[in-house]
Amino acid sequence: MSGDGRRPGARSGRIESLEPGIDIIGVFRRHGRRRRVQQRAGGMAERLFFFFRAGAFDDSAALAVVVIVAVVTVAVALRTRGGSRDSRPMPSLSAFSYLSTSEYFFLQYYLERLSNVLVNANSFVNPLKQLILPRIASSNLLLDAICATAALHRSSANDVDRSEYSTMATRYYVRVLSAVRDLIPRVTNSSGGASGSGSSSRRRELITDGRESSPVESESSGDYGNSNRNGRGKIKNKNKRKVIVEDKDTAEMAILASIFLCKYEIIKDGVENWRFHLRGIESLCQSLDPEQQASMSNTLAYVRSFMSYHKNIARVTEYAPYAREEEFEHEPFEIGTLFPVDPYMGFSQSLIILLGRVNDLLVINIRDEPYKMKEEVEEILSLLARRSWSADRFAIPEGMGPSTIENSSHIAEAYRCAVIACIHAALEILAERERDAAVYSPVVPMEELSLQSQLQPQLTIPIPIPIDWASLHALLPVEKAEALTDCLAAVARVPLGCPEEAGLLPLLFIVACETKRQDQAKEALLRVEALGSHIGLGNVRCASLLLKEVWAKKSVQRDFHDWRGLLAKVKWDLIIT
Repeated sequence: MSGDGRRPGARSGRIESLEPGIDIIGVFRRHGRRRRVQQRAGGMAERLFFFFRAGAFDDSAALAVVVIVAVVTVAVALRTRGGSRDSRPMPSLSAFSYLSTSEYFFLQYYLERLSNVLVNANSFVNPLKQLILPRIASSNLLLDAICATAALHRSSANDVDRSEYSTMATRYYVRVLSAVRDLIPRVTNSSGGASGSGSSSRRRELITDGRESSPVESESSGDYGNSNRNGRGKIKNKNKRKVIVEDKDTAEMAILASIFLCKYEIIKDGVENWRFHLRGIESLCQSLDPEQQASMSNTLAYVRSFMSYHKNIARVTEYAPYAREEEFEHEPFEIGTLFPVDPYMGFSQSLIILLGRVNDLLVINIRDEPYKMKEEVEEILSLLARRSWSADRFAIPEGMGPSTIENSSHIAEAYRCAVIACIHAALEILAERERDAAVYSPVVPMEELSLQSQLQPQLTIPIPIPIDWASLHALLPVEKAEALTDCLAAVARVPLGCPEEAGLLPLLFIVACETKRQDQAKEALLRVEALGSHIGLGNVRCASLLLKEVWAKKSVQRDFHDWRGLLAKVKWDLIIT
């Protein structure tokens, strides 16, 4: 025994026995999926190891208790911060030093610039970083998709050789498009069940496979055209293998790559092709079995956010809305204490879903279902009145700063006003359709009408019930002009150049198209142009061009509001996300 009551070599023995446990530091750091958790966990491990070496723990039971407490603390921290079983460690940019110079540059550009403007509620849990970065090391497809998107966005800058970046973007895009088609050229959806013949089972074709109007078709290698929608031409590669989605990783990479293809088209101009990729993403998700869905829950949560945002905003500019599919819709008014902050829609998720629903008013048959209009308007207003969009109603994610929270609140208020304004606008369009139908209804001569009544005496000709449009407008809390004014005022409170500014385009577009005040239209258009220079998205530039055309029409036709007809005339499938 030594003078201090310990056996000789006891401390050194303890150190030797604990030496293999030094990796506890790395374990804690690796499993901290959020920056603060990593710091706290790593710091705790380092302090424990310091105490080990200092001989602070003489009792093995006490030591075990301390270690268990430390592990439980880290586990609780991870659980409260949203860790899930399909999360992966977040590597640093330095982990990709093996990339080529151009690849490393585009990855850095994506992480530091582009990923922050492609979502409208940036935080530490930005899915464009958290989901994508850990998967790049094992997927050249995702890396190429990032390079394509980053190169295209970089080509919009004024201080670069635009043609060089544009060429690189096209090259990467072609590579990704070809890889997605080779990876999963056709997806089989057997959700229809085993009953019935084989012809009754639905086959969903991946929309990026075989579409004719690819902007880079002439530059492709010839393997893209493995199906031809109109039957023209021959299949160039008869031996192309048909692959079914069999494993989670294949499906996940194809879905994420297709999202980047969609983003690419929106960054380019946002007037064509993006919808093909959107449908392809939807088809891929529908092909997953329950086990695959469970194993990629984080990815699918992001996909639902992406799909819901883009599908609902796309309805704003559709010339002929159609019956909506509900696969990716959430019920935005579920009962709960705190609502999640959507990465794309921020605090405005339920409002954007309502905005998509407002455009469904345009497909109501007012002749056959005159009462349905009032019922639907009342239902939308009821939903609108049931919610508050103030920050204290949301579970604020880690890393979302005060400015982002404040700007998200302003944007939500602007969307609330936009929903009201768009209901007024839809009622105006439907009232005009009713008037036009009355004016252009063919007049049947009396003798012909008499003959018809003799041939079909039992036939009863329904008389359309006139709709009281003024009473429908009166259901809304404020008039259209006031709603547009309030919407523009809320938008003005969002600072120029902030990351959340990218989410303002739908609001500015609605104000500029629907207002009758030239000063408001000018203010909205100037902000759209500023937005285009700040975030560098091609669809913003196209939206600006359309708004100028709208106001050129209004200058000669005061009551002009058929801006959707202008889109149809130029054959633009414009999306204003």
